[in-house]
Amino acid sequence: MTAIYTKTSRGTRVVQVYQRFRLKTQQYASWMHIIKISWLVLWVIAFGLIYIIFVNKASTSGYFHKIESNKLDAVKFDYNLVKLEVMQAEKDLRNDVSLSISHKDPIQILTDVVTIINQDVAKN
Repeated sequence: MTAIYTKTSRGTRVVQVYQRFRLKTQQYASWMHIIKISWLVLWVIAFGLIYIIFVNKASTSGYFHKIESNKLDAVKFDYNLVKLEVMQAEKDLRNDVSLSISHKDPIQILTDVVTIINQDVAKN
């Protein structure tokens, strides 16, 4: 079988196919524009939803987390102040008790009672 298409016939064949394609696209040009615009709108809506769901939600929750974290830090600071005051009061009480004990006269032990008890224990 010999080649039916020569260089010129191939060129005309390509031109015919291109012209048919162009006619079909011209017939559906308005539909193609509508399809392109609808795809663009769908992509914008999809991107907007993704932004709202992930980025905006994350930044909003991070903002509220920061506020609550600051409140927690303030409560911890107040707790530590109260704890410091309690520890200072305990230290003052401990010092008062130890000073009051050290200033008292030493207790005198009656040696005869101790010796009698010791002698009784030694006899048994």
